[in-house]
Amino acid sequence: AAALAETGASVCLVDADLRRPSTARVLGLVRDAGLTTVLIGQAEVHQVLQSVGSFSVLTSGSVPPNPTELLGSDQLRAVLRGLAEKFDHVVVDTAPVLPVADASVIATVVDGYLLVVRASRTSRDQVGAALRTLQQVGASLLGTVLNMTSSKEDGTTYGYAYEYRPQHRTAGRFSKRRGGRQMAPVGGAPAVPTPGGEQDAQATGTQEALDGEPHSMTADRSAQR
Repeated sequence: AAALAETGASVCLVDADLRRPSTARVLGLVRDAGLTTVLIGQAEVHQVLQSVGSFSVLTSGSVPPNPTELLGSDQLRAVLRGLAEKFDHVVVDTAPVLPVADASVIATVVDGYLLVVRASRTSRDQVGAALRTLQQVGASLLGTVLNMTSSKEDGTTYGYAYEYRPQHRTAGRFSKRRGGRQMAPVGGAPAVPTPGGEQDAQATGTQEALDGEPHSMTADRSAQR
């Protein structure tokens, strides 16, 4: 979401991990009201939408007893359609693909998925199983993200560890299209409907925190935590 916002696009990040949400905590936002609040009819989206500067965030809200049912509801479709009309990109962070069906139930309301794979944690078998799960529901795979790689293995590359190097300049997830805009879930491998830069370093830090463990919009996250 932060990387997309750097292009000048308007972006909304939706935390659709209704089991172990982390976006509000990581970004220092209000946790009590969010997506769940809207889905059960206790608030309108504009009342609980928050901003972190370069992009907007719809946190998960309270953890419900029936997350899969809520994510497969017509209310969620309406929420994502409304956001797609307002923003250029909608990135939906979901629970892991393999353990539960949450990520795959939103396949019909997003443009595609980004499969997020955690380096040295998510196995090839898990990646394959996550891909088959998404294929079974007709999900479109937009791409993959190899997340949380180690910067110690190759001194010539940079990784998630941010370092200040005075002599070198370091170079530096979408829903249904409506009005030319996109929405997408981000999930891990399992992966976008959740294993997973503000400036590249900042966005990387944010995603690393969000994907503290392997979690699928864009369903952003790894196969298993």
